[in-house]
Amino acid sequence: MSPQNKWVFNPDVGGIKIPDPVKHDVEICRLRYFGDDRWGFAFYKYSNEKYELSMYPDGEFFGKPEDAFLASAMYLQ
Repeated sequence: MSPQNKWVFNPDVGGIKIPDPVKHDVEICRLRYFGDDRWGFAFYKYSNEKYELSMYPDGEFFGKPEDAFLASAMYLQ
């Protein structure tokens, strides 16, 4: 809840447990699963030693794991 007692969506929290058949495919990265093909991801920032919520290149907070990998690759260039 926000300070105004209104529900506010926060893609940096929540999600659901990753099903075992899917877990094997995504065990090498920091992803949060929201069901179906909706994934959030985060980058690790060494400056504060924490994960920071990231957006996909299309400006959305959700996407496919392979798009998160592509975003990571573009970020590191």
